[in-house]
Amino acid sequence: MTYAELHETLENLKYLNRLSKQEFLDLLFDNDEPTGYYAEMKWVLFQKSPLHFMWSCSSDNIRLLSDYIDSFKPSFLLHDPINTDHPELVEFEGETLGDTLTNLITEVQRLREAIKVATMDLEEPNMHEETRNDLLDMLKGMVE
Repeated sequence: MTYAELHETLENLKYLNRLSKQEFLDLLFDNDEPTGYYAEMKWVLFQKSPLHFMWSCSSDNIRLLSDYIDSFKPSFLLHDPINTDHPELVEFEGETLGDTLTNLITEVQRLREAIKVATMDLEEPNMHEETRNDLLDMLKGMVE
């Protein structure tokens, strides 16, 4: 496998980050198939270690995941892949479009995690009022 092939594969796998738990279950488990403990463990593995999850998949599930990824790509990308690091792409403050999008997605994920943590902290019944106000101000700053 070449660097370019590995890079393209990793870029494609980022589409799987869009899967919610329900979408994951709907995609990989038939309605006839039990989706209890086994499906829950597959979801946990997918969240914790996507690579280990992929290694544990049957070829049928790999095909389903591949089709899911392809469903998000514009049709021209399916036949003529584009290199997001190509220097002729639009640059924004020295970054390629691909770099900018990757950084944006990373920042959104960081903000979502910060909001989750702050929300859990705000639910703490013994929190000092000044700390609670600081957390609320931080959340307001994130939203603005």
